[in-house]
Amino acid sequence: MESQRVENMYTILDEMSKNENKTIVAKLDVDRCKRVIQRLDSFSSDCEECEEHFVDLESHLMELHEKVDHLDEDDLKKHGQKLENISSHLKNQHKLVTSGYYMSIFISIGTSLGLVFGLVLFDNLALGLPIGMSVGLAIGVMLDENAKKKGMTL
Repeated sequence: MESQRVENMYTILDEMSKNENKTIVAKLDVDRCKRVIQRLDSFSSDCEECEEHFVDLESHLMELHEKVDHLDEDDLKKHGQKLENISSHLKNQHKLVTSGYYMSIFISIGTSLGLVFGLVLFDNLALGLPIGMSVGLAIGVMLDENAKKKGMTL
C-alpha cells in the first residue's frame, strides 16, 4: 500500500516536471522532492512525525498538481518551505546529511588549519593553505562517501 502511495507521488512529480515553464519546474525541485519522499516512506513506519509529513506532502502535491498551470510565487514558496521543514526534521531526528555536507565543513577546517600550520611550521602561508585545503577535502570526501554507503544522505 505504501509503495503505491509513493509511486502516485512520483507520477505526480513527473507530470509536473513536464511543464513548459522551466523556472517553475526548477523551483519545484523534483529530484530533491523524490529523495524526501523516499526517506519519509522508509522512516514513516517508525516515526509518527514522518508519517504526518508524508500525508501532508502527499496532499500538498495533489493541490499543486491540480493547479499546475496556474502556480504563483506563493505556491512555490510554500512548497520550498514545506520541503525545507521536512528536510530539517530528517536531518535533526534521523541524522541524515545532505550530499557534500562533510566536504564543505572539512575544507573550511583544513583551510584554517593549513593557514596556522603554514605560518607556524613552514613560515609560509602559501604553502600551508593548499596542503590544509587538500587534507580537508580528502577527509570530507571520505566521510561523504561513508555516509552515502551507510544510506545516511538525503
